[in-house]
Amino acid sequence: MARKNPDITVAEIRSLIDFTENPVWKVSFPPHVKAGDLVGTVDIYGLRRQASIRGVRKQVSHIVWFAYNGYWPDKHLVIDHIDGDPSNNRIDNLRLVTHKVNNERRKRVPCVLEISDGRKFPLGLHLEEHHHIVKETAIRMIALLEKEKQC
Repeated sequence: MARKNPDITVAEIRSLIDFTENPVWKVSFPPHVKAGDLVGTVDIYGLRRQASIRGVRKQVSHIVWFAYNGYWPDKHLVIDHIDGDPSNNRIDNLRLVTHKVNNERRKRVPCVLEISDGRKFPLGLHLEEHHHIVKETAIRMIALLEKEKQC
């Protein structure tokens, strides 16, 4: 299923949002949004801002891209934040890239796996992978402790 795009024109978006720096609302939408507020709210991960346009939720970076380029990003491409800061949605910080290019630029978290005999193994994992490894390791450790209690 294709991603849904709001039925809105570039002119309408530009009448609602000021793109001078990070996008801010030009108009108020009582009771929550005041003119001058940053567009959108932070997503559940605390990284990217999202806003609803005509009932369709879009990342603010996509709204900025549409306002400057006149089209929504294709599903095979992603908007990359050049400086790596997903909260910096200025147009000069956005570029359209393939998923491969975007994934190559993902930040890696330096992780070290330390096993019970003191040996350490460096892991070049993404944050999500690190979380998964820690969770799996904790489950295994709990199972081992329970097994030792039974003996």
